[in-house]
Amino acid sequence: MRVMTDQIAMMLSTDRRRRICLVSCSKSKRDSPAQARDLYTSPIFKKSIAAASCLADRVFIVSAKHGLLAPTKIVAPYDQTFVRMDRDAIDAWIEGVREQLTLIEPFDEVIVLAGQTYVNAIRAALPSAVRVVTPLEGLGLGFRLRKLGEMARPSERAKIATALYQAFFPEDGSTRTLSAANFPTASLPSRGLYLFFDPSEPSHLVPRAPRLVRVGTHGVSAGSRSTLGSRLRTHVGPLHGAGTHRSSVFRLHVGAAYLSRDKAADDLPAWGKGSVADRVTRQTEADLEKKVSEYIRSLRIGIIPLDDESGPQSRRAMTEKALIGLFTESGILLELPSDSWLGHYSPKEEIRRSGLWNIQHIQCQSDLHIARQAIEIANGRPELPL
Repeated sequence: MRVMTDQIAMMLSTDRRRRICLVSCSKSKRDSPAQARDLYTSPIFKKSIAAASCLADRVFIVSAKHGLLAPTKIVAPYDQTFVRMDRDAIDAWIEGVREQLTLIEPFDEVIVLAGQTYVNAIRAALPSAVRVVTPLEGLGLGFRLRKLGEMARPSERAKIATALYQAFFPEDGSTRTLSAANFPTASLPSRGLYLFFDPSEPSHLVPRAPRLVRVGTHGVSAGSRSTLGSRLRTHVGPLHGAGTHRSSVFRLHVGAAYLSRDKAADDLPAWGKGSVADRVTRQTEADLEKKVSEYIRSLRIGIIPLDDESGPQSRRAMTEKALIGLFTESGILLELPSDSWLGHYSPKEEIRRSGLWNIQHIQCQSDLHIARQAIEIANGRPELPL
């Protein structure tokens, strides 16, 4: 396996996005030597290779005999499966794959398109800090084939997400966003969506833009009178004072990440508990609330005005879901957060997995039509009917 380790190392060294896709081989093969991508002939392998090319910059084939194969590696037909390997052989295979993957850094991402046996073995070979995405896990053959067909969408999703960034950060260097540190509540539309962008996190899609880190709206319960301005003010906090995470789930998540990072959760045991707190508790939490406010005020805010009636099926609710799904569909992130992103320390797996300060709608299938309409509105064009 060492010869192929050198080849893999050379390929990974140029991988800017630090994302690779591992595709399992298949039992059915050609009867003569061929490039690995052509050797295996099953329908699910062919669909997996096609999907993998849309998901990552580097693709490798997982073989019970060879470990990881570069797609262009010439391989002779063979007959070896995990089913026939004993525990010692499997452990040796895991060690060999671990050696091939030594260049993967913490927070890199590995997408595994394989059955459970290979998923378990690959997880054992990877460092615990590596993000592993297994879109096919737990699915039967028919559902796996359907899922693979859906996963050929990242290129279209990336085009739409790029247009979203361009709407708020035009090529002329200007910005159509608000400073979270000092935004005019009174001039905001009464209803709409808000997007938070983090200047310390450059976008991979549009490098001049800060990365999108949260999508939200307000008043999606039927009859709610909440306004966009009031929702943003609870997130950002008052110009003077500490703010309160008990009125803002965004603040709650940011504060919890700070506590986890600093190993200080035991110091503030009431953080995130209850909708009200007594004076002593608020005073104890005041320093962290100020720290949360400082982080959120460092962000930029993008606004998409959408004036509709409140409700779980409102246009605002559907657009929020579409935009979150746009960036996280099937667990395939359009943008990976930097190693230093605070959200890596969140106790919430959804935040760590999505690269967004969001819990709901991550990994859901995005309605790309609704996402495109949101961009049209962000660009100041007339609203289109759903």
